[in-house]
Amino acid sequence: MIINPGKTTYQANPVMNLRDFLRLFSPVIDNHQHAEALRFLYACTRFQNLNKSTVIPLSKLAPDQFIIVSEGLINGFTMNELYRQDIWIGVSGSILISDRFSAQNMQIEALELSRLLILDAKALEAGCVQYPIINRLFSHLLYPKAVSGLEHISHLFRLDNASARKGYLEKTYPGIEKRLSPAVYAAYVEH
Repeated sequence: MIINPGKTTYQANPVMNLRDFLRLFSPVIDNHQHAEALRFLYACTRFQNLNKSTVIPLSKLAPDQFIIVSEGLINGFTMNELYRQDIWIGVSGSILISDRFSAQNMQIEALELSRLLILDAKALEAGCVQYPIINRLFSHLLYPKAVSGLEHISHLFRLDNASARKGYLEKTYPGIEKRLSPAVYAAYVEH
């Protein structure tokens, strides 16, 4: 188990939280026509701010959540007694769907000072009945972005050699080689 020294989260300004929320959801749900739905959605959102080097098991964030990277850089990995397997890169706008299986096995690490929005999937499903516009979130934002992130990583791991993986990683995540630590970068490239 990885242990972090010091404080792992920091307090964010509520104005920053609201700005992140609106920046993400306003393109999908019109604030003027669906203000009540946005208020409901905001009530279902938790904001988590992580200091660099913070490692949190997904089980602490709870299963059945949509974890959205608002700012920063997150690395997702699984770990057992023998080795660590890096399996997900989260940059601004990336979405990870935490289910019961991933929550038991996966951890996330903030590689930079990071801000997350965490949406309760069960509450969103229930809200779809009262606010049908919330269905647009699933079809236009949450699922497409989450699937896209997983497709990038699966394609990366299917490439034959380190040179091809390095090229794909740098094309998919511009500037990532400067942002990842050498060990994490090597884990993705030399897989």
